[in-house]
Amino acid sequence: MITDYLVKASNGLIKVVPEYRDEGLGYTAFNSGSVECEVGEFLYGLVRVLKPRMVLETGTYLGGSSSYIAQGLKDNNTGMLETLEIEEQHIGSSKQLWHLLDLQKWITSYKISSSEFEPKCNYELMFLDSEPPIRYGELVRFYNNLTPGGFAIIHDCPRSFCQGNVNPDHPEIKSWPFGPLNPEIKQWVKDRELIPFHLPSPRGCVIFYKSRADDYKFL
Repeated sequence: MITDYLVKASNGLIKVVPEYRDEGLGYTAFNSGSVECEVGEFLYGLVRVLKPRMVLETGTYLGGSSSYIAQGLKDNNTGMLETLEIEEQHIGSSKQLWHLLDLQKWITSYKISSSEFEPKCNYELMFLDSEPPIRYGELVRFYNNLTPGGFAIIHDCPRSFCQGNVNPDHPEIKSWPFGPLNPEIKQWVKDRELIPFHLPSPRGCVIFYKSRADDYKFL
């Protein structure tokens, strides 16, 4: 199993613990902020199937999801991950992990906000996992850089998309914590340019498929 391999190769830097939002389903994680291990394994498998040339990640954090993605690229022997993070200490911790896992060759790390990052290529896969209030905006910002037939994944997003969600501690934030869905996203989904589906993970995970011109049209 890929998770067992990463844990062993990290020489104790990462460990598997129960996902605290699991509700008895058996989900696990490396820590309280990175992806669930099962979602990481899904990312690894998706990379192995897609064989992407370029992958974009926002919110590196401690390098958990990027390790699954980069290991898939490494096992494919092709592709590159570009990952964005604004916290220097998180970048340092991630690079330490990538070094132990021998994944540096497959990852380019940027200390930059996603709002300032200017892509120089297109991506077959995007994993958006930065601060929740800006993730919908990231999908809009990078939409033109998502290759038709590619996938954009927003982590921590439930089936409700948090629309109408009220947090009594932050009543000033509508649809906490993600905020209102951008009208562009609503229109893309309505026009079937983006097709959403969900993974039933404890933290929530929505996946958007960007349709291709040669996809069969169901009437």
